[in-house]
Amino acid sequence: MDDSLTLVEGEDLRERYLAGIDERLRAYGVGYFASRNLEVEGKCHEAILAASDDGELFTSAAGRELLVDCDDYSNEMLSALRSFTKDVWRSSVPPAAP
Repeated sequence: MDDSLTLVEGEDLRERYLAGIDERLRAYGVGYFASRNLEVEGKCHEAILAASDDGELFTSAAGRELLVDCDDYSNEMLSALRSFTKDVWRSSVPPAAP
């Protein structure tokens, strides 16, 4: 995304997120979407390891919060990808004849 001319809504929010991430995530030296993926994936691992054997992970408060985090991240990723798709489509459509 950094080298793209495509404008993806929310860049200021992504920059603030990156400025505030902890050193554990910063150590990877990756951008916003990769950092968010690592963060959400880490939460998933923690929840799975902490879950009891009763199979109630996704009905618990922690499980529901995890599902919301995953949905938020995937919706944001989808929105960004759609921005790039629109730019590619616009650049591939020839101009209308006069």
